[in-house]
Amino acid sequence: MNKHLIVVVIAVLLICVGISGCLDIENSFSGVVEEEPTLEELMTIPKVVTLEFMLDGQGWTLDYEVYKGLYDYLADLPREITYYTTPPTTKDFIMQKVENGYQREFLLPLVDTIRNFTSDTDDQARVAISIVQNIDYDYAGLEYGYLYGKYPYEVIYTESGVCGEKSDFLTFLLTELGFSVAVFEFENHRAVGVSCNSAYDYEDTGYCFIETTVPSIITYGEGDYLGTGPLSNFDFITISGGKSFQDISEEYNDAQEYDRINKLSESSGGYLDESEYNKWWEIVNKYGIQVG
Repeated sequence: MNKHLIVVVIAVLLICVGISGCLDIENSFSGVVEEEPTLEELMTIPKVVTLEFMLDGQGWTLDYEVYKGLYDYLADLPREITYYTTPPTTKDFIMQKVENGYQREFLLPLVDTIRNFTSDTDDQARVAISIVQNIDYDYAGLEYGYLYGKYPYEVIYTESGVCGEKSDFLTFLLTELGFSVAVFEFENHRAVGVSCNSAYDYEDTGYCFIETTVPSIITYGEGDYLGTGPLSNFDFITISGGKSFQDISEEYNDAQEYDRINKLSESSGGYLDESEYNKWWEIVNKYGIQVG
């Protein structure tokens, strides 16, 4: 698979940006006012991460410069939310991660790069989705219990994240690209929804299902998930208004075919004839689906 390199150089100007949402200790108030970091402090110790994505069956890579200064700043932020009467909701915690002002200024160049890569708005969504899906799942954090809720910038800096963290990152990207975005919150899993034609939506929500943990086909939500199994009941959380995915029929049809062949393989003890195997392999390669 040929891959092409796009180099992104960040020139960030922070003007009157702050932290959106409440910070700090649940059910209490410390009264401590955090000193705002300077641009110089946030832009210390740069490094380049390489992001991968698929579009139309073609693999691409994107080099992106990130900074330890901003990573350290975000890592030190409290993950709790202060409240006095009404407890915070799941949406409140998502927006805490998505709306941070410093983070936004450093991630907007990535959004601009996606827009410059293709003028087709559906393809912009496809690129954003594939970038997040191709970031490694944080198996080490899961295994050793070191999961504290990364901000999207921390996900890109560490090049790893679990379902909730990667879903928050995709929520940020799709929202900034102007899409209407929602979240499917399952008992032990989180996925993202993008507004789409009702013929292809998930459980009559008006939003198409997007898995973020691994490369997957948009609209496909039939897999087994680590520690969860097949997905069932969920809370539907709208995040932002905006445009809809215009034509997702190709992904939907591929997802249906992929599911059909997988079920055929399961029912036959893992056996597929050459024709069915070739169809399955074509879909796997088209979307960069991980096998084995």
